[in-house]
Amino acid sequence: MMMENESYPKKIKTEHNDVVEKEDCNVWRHHAETLKNAQEKLNSWNKVTADSCMDPQIARCERCWTRKFQCYCSVLQESKDKKSASREDLNVDFVIYLSLKELGRTANTAHILKELIPENCTRLLYTDEVNEQKLIAEIASEIRLGVKRTSILYPSNDASSIQDWQHPPSTESAVLSSETVEKSSKKALPSPRPRLVALDGTYKEAARMYKYLQRCLRTILDDPAAVLPVVKLDLGVGGKRSAYLGLQAQPTKNALCTYQACVLALREMGQSAGMCEWLDGQLHKFIDFILKCDIKHAKPVHKVHKKQKWKPSGLDEDEGEVRTSLGRSPLL
Repeated sequence: MMMENESYPKKIKTEHNDVVEKEDCNVWRHHAETLKNAQEKLNSWNKVTADSCMDPQIARCERCWTRKFQCYCSVLQESKDKKSASREDLNVDFVIYLSLKELGRTANTAHILKELIPENCTRLLYTDEVNEQKLIAEIASEIRLGVKRTSILYPSNDASSIQDWQHPPSTESAVLSSETVEKSSKKALPSPRPRLVALDGTYKEAARMYKYLQRCLRTILDDPAAVLPVVKLDLGVGGKRSAYLGLQAQPTKNALCTYQACVLALREMGQSAGMCEWLDGQLHKFIDFILKCDIKHAKPVHKVHKKQKWKPSGLDEDEGEVRTSLGRSPLL
C-alpha cells in the first residue's frame, strides 16, 4: 500500500503490462503488436478504398464505407441538402473514438453521424497515439484549470449524469451578499462549448479504450488517483430500445449504437429538438438501407451461448421480434 508521503512510482506499464521506465516514456503506450496490427489494418483499408481497379464487389467508398456499387453517399448528400435551409446549429462537439475493428464496417453508425454533422464531429482512431495524447493533454489541462468541457460518454460505475455534468450542484452557501454576486458576475466567462468523447466499439473494446485513456491521464497528471470526467445517459427505468434490435444480435435490448447514444445525449443536453428528430430519422433511414441492400440480415435479439437454450417465451413481446420489414419505430 502506498503511504501518504510516498511518491508516484517511477515505472509505468504499457497497455499489456510491460514495465518501462517513466524517464523513457512519459505516457502509456500501446503494445508494439497492437500498433503493428493497426498499421496492417490501415494499409489494407487504404488499398480497399483507393484501388479503383479493384473488383467492385470488394472496393469500398471511403466516406460511407459501403461497397462502391452500393454507395450511400448520394443519399447522405440529398438529406443534408434538404435540411440545409432549416438547419439549426448544435452547441456540442463529438469526438468519435473509433475501435480499430469498427474501421470499414458498413453497419457502423458513428461514421454516418460524422458525415451528417461534420462541423460537430471529429474522428479519433484507437492506436493513433499522437492525437490520443493530444486529447488527453487537453483533458488534463481542463482538470487543472477546473474547466468542465470534455467528458467521456461511457456508462462506468462512477459516471455522472449529463444533467449533473452540465449543472453541477453548488457547494457554496445559498445566501450570498450583493457584493459577492457583483464580483462573481464581473469575473464570469462564457462557458466553453461542451465536448463528448463517444467510444465506438463493442462493450469489451470500449472498456479497453476507456481504461487506456484513464491510464494516460494518470500518467500525465502524475496522480494515480486521477479519474476521467465521464457521463452516462439517463435511460430511465425501462431503458431505451436499441435501434439495431432485430437487425443484428445484441447483448441486451438496451445496447445502444454509438449514433443513437449521441442523439440521446443531444436530447438530454437540451439541443434543438428539430435536429435531434432529423438525426433520428436519418439513423432509421440508414438501417432501412442496410436491410434493403441485404447488407445485414435480420437476426435474433440476444446472443445465445452454446450451452444456453433459446427460450423465446422468456423474452418480452418486442424482444423476440426479428426486423424483417422496412419501416421506422420510435426508438429514441
